[in-house]
Amino acid sequence: MNTNIDRVSAVQQLFPTTGPHTPDQVIAAAEAIAELWRYLGHAFQPRAAVIEPLENLSDAYSFVGNLALADQRATEILQRLTYWAAYIGDRSVDTQHYGITDPDGSIDQIQSLMNRVKSGFTDASAAYELSHRYLGRAHEQLAFVFTNDDED
Repeated sequence: MNTNIDRVSAVQQLFPTTGPHTPDQVIAAAEAIAELWRYLGHAFQPRAAVIEPLENLSDAYSFVGNLALADQRATEILQRLTYWAAYIGDRSVDTQHYGITDPDGSIDQIQSLMNRVKSGFTDASAAYELSHRYLGRAHEQLAFVFTNDDED
C-alpha cells in the first residue's frame, strides 16, 4: 500500500477538482494549505544540521519537486485572483453591491481599492513564479545528485 497515493486520494476526496467550488470549500482548501505549511514547519524545525525527513536524496528530490509544482499552481491561482480583482473593481462602477456606504449615505465605489488588491495579487503571483523557478533549478540539481547517488 502506497501511503503517498492514499494521502493524495484523501485530499482529492475532500477537495475534488470537479467541485463543488463553493465559498466554504475554497476557504477550507486555503485553510488546509495553511495547515500543511504548518505541518512542514514542524517537520523542519532546526534540531540538527541534517533535516531528518530529507536524509535520503530521493526523498529530497521528490519533496522539492512537489514544492515547485505547488508554487506553479499558486502562481496560476494568484493570476486568476488578479483578474477577479479587476472584474470586481469594474463592476463596482455599475452596481451598489460592490460599493461602500459612506457616512453621508452615498456609495463610494471600490474600484481604486480593488486596483490596490489587484496589485497585491500581481506581486504575490510574481513572487511565487520566482520561487517556482528557483525550486525548479534546485530540483534539477537534485536530479543530478540523486542519479549519481543511485549508481553507487
